[in-house]
Amino acid sequence: MEVVDTVGAWELWPTGSQRDTGLVFLPGARVDPRAYLGLLRPLAEAGTPVVLVKPPLDLALLTSPAAVLDDHPEVTRWVLGGHSLGGAAATFASGDPRVVGLLLWAAYPADDLSASDLVVLSVSGDRDGLATPADIDAARPLLPAGTRYVVVAGGTHAFFGDYGEQPGDGEPGVSRGVAQRQIVVASAAFLFGL
Repeated sequence: MEVVDTVGAWELWPTGSQRDTGLVFLPGARVDPRAYLGLLRPLAEAGTPVVLVKPPLDLALLTSPAAVLDDHPEVTRWVLGGHSLGGAAATFASGDPRVVGLLLWAAYPADDLSASDLVVLSVSGDRDGLATPADIDAARPLLPAGTRYVVVAGGTHAFFGDYGEQPGDGEPGVSRGVAQRQIVVASAAFLFGL
């Protein structure tokens, strides 16, 4: 795998066989994007090109995933993903015809996407104190009917990256490593099912 550190992103390019579907991932608010590299690396190693955006001021709402799509015409189909506010920000570019799916980590959309033909995976933790199970459930009507939901038992908000504890988060009921393996396995299965 080749890792390219650009001004605006970390790019993880598979060596050998590469899929035609890539992942653009937006970090949670005020989280250093490097906190997600450990979870995204296995996806790239399995063949999915991954672009981890470095948003201005570490706020995903200040960036456009569409610019990444324009920069990489060699990837013909994209999944937009993100953690927390990054997941909500990713949904803003979901109308682009190159976008075929959404990968939401402890996140839910800000807009109604229920009529879209996007393939969506929502991965959340049942002990998340910020994107609570009630929040995820309340947002279900905003996502397509076929959205798949994976709940990490004992998982918290901060387990979706490697940035330490987060104020307001819940108490974990499982180790970070166990939770992150579940997040990666669910995400990889989703990406390879497209």
